[in-house]
Amino acid sequence: MLKVSSSVLALSLIFSSVSTAALANSDSAVTVQENQATEQQRTESVTVESSGVSTTSEVNNQIISDQLASNGLEGGQDAVNSQEGNQQFTPQKENQQPQPEDQQVTPQQENQQSQPENQQVTSQPKDEQVKDQVVTDKSGRVVKDGLYVDIYYTPEQSESTYIPEFTLELWSVKENKLIGTAIANSKNYDRESGVYHLMFNHRGYKLGDEFALIPRKADKVFKYIEFVDEEAYNVKPNTYYKFGIKTFDYYEGEEGKEVAIRDLTGTKLSPIGGALYTDNNKVGLALVDESGAPLKKFHIEIKLSDKKGSLSLVSDDKGMVWVDRDKLTPKFLVSSEDRVVKGGINGKALIELPVSAVTGGQTGVLTYSVVFEHKKELGVIDLKPEVSGNTDLSKSWAEADIKLTNGKTVITQTVNLNTQKIYGIPDGTYKVEVVKSKYANVKLRTSTVTVKGGTASLGIVFSPKYVLEVDKDGKDYNFSVINVDKISKKAYKGKSSQVFAVAPGESYMLKDNDTGKITTVAIDLKSFKTKVVLGVGVVFGGTVSTPHTGDDIYIMLVLFMLSLIGAIGSYVFYRKNGKISAPKTKLMSILLVGALLTSIFSSFAPLSVVASDTNIGGTPPAKGGATSGTPAGTFQTSDRVAVVQVGFIPNKLKANGVGILNSESSKQDLQDPFKFNYDHLLFYMAPNKVSDGLFRKMGSGVITFENKGSSSRVKTLYGKNPLYKGSTGGQSREELMKRTLSYADISKNSDNAFVSIVGNALYNIDPKNPNRTLAGPGVVGESFRDMLEWYVLSMEGYDNDAYAKAALDMFNGYLELIKVRGILKGEQYDKFERMMREAYRNKEVVFFAQTLVGISVKDNQSPLSRDYAFMSIHDATDWYLWVRKKARPTDSKLKKLSANREAEAVTKGGASTEADGLRSPYKENGNIPFTFRTYARDNYARTLKPMSKNVPLTADVSKNPFGGWGYQPWGYIYLEDRVKAPKIDVMLDVSIVDKTGARKGGFRTPVKGWSESDNKFLGRLTSEDSKIIKGGMTFVYKGKTYQILQEEKAKFTLVDKRDNENINKSTLTKSSKGEDGYISLNNPNTWEIMLGWDTPEPVYLHTYLGGDGDNILSVENKYEGVKEKGKDVFSNARLTLYVKAVEDTNVSASIHDVPEWRLSKYFEDISKNSVAKAIFSLTLPSETFINPVLSPTGDVNFSLIHPDLSNVKWAYSKAKLFNDTTIKYLSAYDTVAAFNLAGDLLAVKDNSSVGNVKLASWVNPYSLFDGRIGVTDKGVAENKPSVVKNYMFKYGVRSPYASYGYSETRYRWVPPTYDKDGKMISSGYYVPYTWSGQATSSAKTADYDVTVNFRRHIPKANQAPKKFKDVVTSVNGKYTEVKQDKQVLNINPEIPMVYDDVNGNTSVAFVAGDKMRQVQPVHYNVAQFVNVDIKPSVTGMSVATDANAKALASRLGANGKGVLYKGSAVTTNFQTKGQLELKTFALDIGATSLKNAWNPSTTYSTDKLNEEFLSRYATKKSDGTWEVTLNAEGKLKINGVEYGGKKKAIKLKQKSRNVVEHTLLVRGGKLVAVDGNYDLNSLPQGLKEALAKMHISTLVGQNIFNTFENGTGAKLTEQKVADLINAVRGTKDLATGKGWYAEDTTILVVREYTNSFELPSYLYTDKVPMQVPNLETPINKTEFFSKGYIGYTKLTFRLADSFMEYDSSQAKPFGGKHEKSFVVGNVSVLDTFQ
Repeated sequence: MLKVSSSVLALSLIFSSVSTAALANSDSAVTVQENQATEQQRTESVTVESSGVSTTSEVNNQIISDQLASNGLEGGQDAVNSQEGNQQFTPQKENQQPQPEDQQVTPQQENQQSQPENQQVTSQPKDEQVKDQVVTDKSGRVVKDGLYVDIYYTPEQSESTYIPEFTLELWSVKENKLIGTAIANSKNYDRESGVYHLMFNHRGYKLGDEFALIPRKADKVFKYIEFVDEEAYNVKPNTYYKFGIKTFDYYEGEEGKEVAIRDLTGTKLSPIGGALYTDNNKVGLALVDESGAPLKKFHIEIKLSDKKGSLSLVSDDKGMVWVDRDKLTPKFLVSSEDRVVKGGINGKALIELPVSAVTGGQTGVLTYSVVFEHKKELGVIDLKPEVSGNTDLSKSWAEADIKLTNGKTVITQTVNLNTQKIYGIPDGTYKVEVVKSKYANVKLRTSTVTVKGGTASLGIVFSPKYVLEVDKDGKDYNFSVINVDKISKKAYKGKSSQVFAVAPGESYMLKDNDTGKITTVAIDLKSFKTKVVLGVGVVFGGTVSTPHTGDDIYIMLVLFMLSLIGAIGSYVFYRKNGKISAPKTKLMSILLVGALLTSIFSSFAPLSVVASDTNIGGTPPAKGGATSGTPAGTFQTSDRVAVVQVGFIPNKLKANGVGILNSESSKQDLQDPFKFNYDHLLFYMAPNKVSDGLFRKMGSGVITFENKGSSSRVKTLYGKNPLYKGSTGGQSREELMKRTLSYADISKNSDNAFVSIVGNALYNIDPKNPNRTLAGPGVVGESFRDMLEWYVLSMEGYDNDAYAKAALDMFNGYLELIKVRGILKGEQYDKFERMMREAYRNKEVVFFAQTLVGISVKDNQSPLSRDYAFMSIHDATDWYLWVRKKARPTDSKLKKLSANREAEAVTKGGASTEADGLRSPYKENGNIPFTFRTYARDNYARTLKPMSKNVPLTADVSKNPFGGWGYQPWGYIYLEDRVKAPKIDVMLDVSIVDKTGARKGGFRTPVKGWSESDNKFLGRLTSEDSKIIKGGMTFVYKGKTYQILQEEKAKFTLVDKRDNENINKSTLTKSSKGEDGYISLNNPNTWEIMLGWDTPEPVYLHTYLGGDGDNILSVENKYEGVKEKGKDVFSNARLTLYVKAVEDTNVSASIHDVPEWRLSKYFEDISKNSVAKAIFSLTLPSETFINPVLSPTGDVNFSLIHPDLSNVKWAYSKAKLFNDTTIKYLSAYDTVAAFNLAGDLLAVKDNSSVGNVKLASWVNPYSLFDGRIGVTDKGVAENKPSVVKNYMFKYGVRSPYASYGYSETRYRWVPPTYDKDGKMISSGYYVPYTWSGQATSSAKTADYDVTVNFRRHIPKANQAPKKFKDVVTSVNGKYTEVKQDKQVLNINPEIPMVYDDVNGNTSVAFVAGDKMRQVQPVHYNVAQFVNVDIKPSVTGMSVATDANAKALASRLGANGKGVLYKGSAVTTNFQTKGQLELKTFALDIGATSLKNAWNPSTTYSTDKLNEEFLSRYATKKSDGTWEVTLNAEGKLKINGVEYGGKKKAIKLKQKSRNVVEHTLLVRGGKLVAVDGNYDLNSLPQGLKEALAKMHISTLVGQNIFNTFENGTGAKLTEQKVADLINAVRGTKDLATGKGWYAEDTTILVVREYTNSFELPSYLYTDKVPMQVPNLETPINKTEFFSKGYIGYTKLTFRLADSFMEYDSSQAKPFGGKHEKSFVVGNVSVLDTFQ
């Protein structure tokens, strides 16, 4: 059994008394710093001048007022008649004596107020007692230094951070004009004095001026301000209180030699006083963050105790939440989903309302400050990642592992550009270093980082190791990256190079938007820099897939030139750090707010006012209630008449949870007046019969004093107030009698332990004297202590339990009185009892006693015949001190005194004389300081006196300034020998469900720390943290991991294990019915049930289930009187939470398919949405699981572990989380972290294990995926349409911590001790200690049984090449022959396929086809005469010149041509320009190496084909040139008949030889482009003709590429693939839903051989024939040249089968123009001789 050392329980009553003799004449000085806050905190108002002109200070005050008003206070309510009957005490109104005119204060004198001698006047007071005193009268002055108003406000809790805000206006009654406005708020509230100090600027006021105060804009909890004059006025918003400027008298100088001074009210020494009252049914929560800033529009939840449910609320614009008190339970929890409460319980704020709030004693609004902070138990480093480089293409390169080291703590985290925070870092200073960075250069901004208060920041800069540079060799460029979806539409333009950050394994397709050319770039691991020149390709680094033919001479030249340029200059990358300064707009904001609020303020002033007393400022007056300020006479006190007020009160707790009143209380602690606020819960007892009789008189009562400045007054608490006639009573005498106990002689014999002990204590002050008094020789405090010790010692078996029983008996006796006497009833009592018992169990109860002194009105009768007003020493001291300060407001000694230091106040405060009783303010207060001070100082303030270790019992008031009261902390001790101690255990009832929610089975398991063996005794579960039942949403059961499903309402049951009764009851009686409880399971990490909140209080269940010990009156003992086998019966409780859970499997299977058209495929999720769990778990070395602590506890940032694929060449994969985070919360309750962990998958058709598909080297001269897909010059056939690969992928997590510590509370037995006689000195007991050890961690990987089906298209078998007939044509000027070669060319087709890179970007590549395709070439030979331009001329030897001949020529249209005689000799000259071309067009493979590789034994040569053709026409000379023999023949042509003619063989030398290669682009057996030109119709005619003759450009299937396969294979399903391949191929024939497979070739060329020979001119002699048909010579000479014919020429060149002929007679002759060369007349040369 658990025992507590008796040494801990020694009673020490912390109040005592000191004999009168011992303290006589003790008047030690005390030094107290004078508080200067009053003047500093006073806020001036703004004076509203009629002229509209304000001074500078007034303008500044206006701005301040406007700023203060920016909190948005709302306007008040309409006036409601209200009055108080309590009696005020103010100076009696005196008759005013008007000053003679010659003594009126002049304006000059107004400015000389600092010189009182100029204002002294001698007057003759009516009272003879002061007739010889000189009076300084200032009442005639005009006051210009402001009108002062003090509004008193005492928060319900002295530590309240909330101070109500309201606006108060000052109006002139006479002028009905607003004078000024002041805002009362925390800035002008003096917390020490509990008063708002306000000051209104005024041009000058004087005696008799009337003003009105109007509350306007006010907080919603504002009720009214009470002003007390002749009447008490409750001034609500928008009603007014009218007051006039009066005189008041005060005194200065040495006591007995005082000078009386008369001045005006409203000045600094006599402010207008009022008291603010707030809504006593409101509770406010001030929500702030760590910095103290209000949390506006912040959502909170209030959880009510005793199963009362919860409230969801939102704060207002000031961060306040207001709740009606009657909606709350005595204690409640405040929480938020977003943040946790700083210093709270389990992240929640526990707020306990004061007892006064439950028992009807709350006088004003209750407010509590709740500080919320961000959820963190371990530190968080804010990472500030920066990047040096262009990340448009890739961010995957920017990743690194950083290590943080602090002693033995080593934390490794993987970070990247998306990492914003590093979680789970304990406070401390860490060395930071980069330990791994594959593709990035990483720079840390600092080498150390300090985590303090859970926060730190770290700057990190990533710069790429690999870059891709793109330009156009200094020219303007315009390109896009078409295979990166997010930027595929973006065009990059400019001249300077674009440099991108990239990583190996990535691939990009760059499209030159100007030319349409696409370049595919794969980033190679070995090249840190890849350079692409648009239009050229990759010039260094990386790899390129721009199709090309022939050898790489051009590329090599470019590479050499760029390398040379690179050697001359270097690229320098730099980064500039820009600093952006935030605009400093704070001042501007303030000015703006001030400007805006000007109009708001004006809205509170009435637009028009009626100059009437009844409607000042447009508001009605506040109603007043009669309360006479006239005392019944002179008041007297006695050392014989007093009573004691006693009872238990809840201790006030400091922020650290320690009570204000404790054994080590300081002076500051003992000054706290909270203890005087429980009058309605305390009892009165007289020490003798006489005092008891006077206390019980019908005319007697209990009074108190309210210190409210000029509105201060004495109020009646109970019964009557005989000191002031006609005063309204407080609570009835009946209520007083409920609280009045029999006097000591009778009470000492009471059966009630509380009454008996108090009675005995008072009785034993002087047992033999029935007229003993509290001011007598006895010591009250010592008597109380002696009686408590006597009570304990009188118990049988004096030990620790005796102390406990004594303490409990007395406390129970007190509670019994409260209930039996009807002080509290029903639910109100139940709440009170529960609150007090909980405070008792938590050692938060104080036994409190104070002395009430009897005060009567002096008369000529016996004091025993008078009625008495009993007032506590504290209140009486307050009253006494207020009177003294009012009489002597400038007395610095009095200013320092406080009624909270009672003994010091009455010792230092001085007393009035009997003569003073006729003067104000003593007269109005019955001259209370005259008699009270002596008795208080010498008797009452000393006979009951608090003490502590820090405040000793001494007569020196500088060391112990208190008196008239005492206290004793009262604590709870658990009785370890209880036989009946009910326990509670907690079970988790788990229903295992599948994905559909269907139940598959279930089990029950105890909740860790709450099993039967954990011995959770209900009676011990008193602290809030001990009542929390908590568990993780992920847990392990029998080696399997389960995840509890979130749900809004999860049921739990609470039953009596003996009879299974539902004991989850609101009222714990046998007749009440229990209900199932429900909690929310929305937190992804933990669930919790709070005993006492979701269930009845554990201690109440202890009683209900038959537990012994603390009997709670409102709880029934279910098993009382029940016995089994003669023994008392009790039972235990069981709580069962019903949850649904799914089993977290760490194994999953998935099947993936890589289609035929892909070399690789990227799968973002390997799991195909069937995510397995990776599990990290801790096994705790738990024994008790009491106060379990895991170290570290909090959010831990795990790292992901990629699968080991070192032997799996066909796959790449990185671990990824799906709908999850790497940040997991670990604590002693949450020891399992489950991760939805899988990964991506890049499935690759690896050459070593999947298939031999390789890239075509002549198109893509690089390998992919670190060589896993290679490059080849020649494809290899493989008959495997499908290859299936399988592997178990294992993804894991790694904790940043190498180890986790665990601690818990365990107990060590301390055996009993005995004296030498064997008598037990102390019983054995357990001592708690903290045990610590190491938790064992384990991890399970998330495993995926992955199957990938790699599909491959098997090309069709080769078919015979198409045959074509030879065709020869010969026409004028051109000879052609089409011949199909006998040899066949084997061509390896290029297959367009796509591949994904490691980022999922899709690119196009061309692979070498499996099968060679045969092409039987057709060559095309041409012999042609080109550019021929022949200009013939004929010169005759016999030319007619007569007129007839010329006329003939003219008639024939041949003017200017010679008219020749028949038979005339002629010379014919053909001036010839043009060439003879011998051409061969022959198909070939563009790369010799590939041709030989594909056709190793071929003799096919296009050169030979050309030579063969040339050799038929020409002779090859020794110098390699060719020479042809051209046969020329010229003829004359007359009237269509050719005549004459000569032939000649002319040798022509080769003028030029040219060979041109035309690159063919053949897609799927169809020619689509030649030399990059996709418009085949725009090709040169000769080439276009040749391509057609060679059956290259003819229709698919009708050309020589009939063997190429096209449109076969699986149907394409990816539009993106179609788009990319079409873009690269320059076609549109690939589409989804059609076969994807096409065989292309880009390696074929057509060589065009041209041998050119210059055509010769031809000159020869001939003659015109003598005989020309139809042109006979006429007999009549006159008919000579009457007829004739045009003569033409004809030139023919022949070369073998080719020829050309020029006939000038034709309309459009080949090689020249239609040309009339001569005219032949009908006259011959012979005829000229006749």
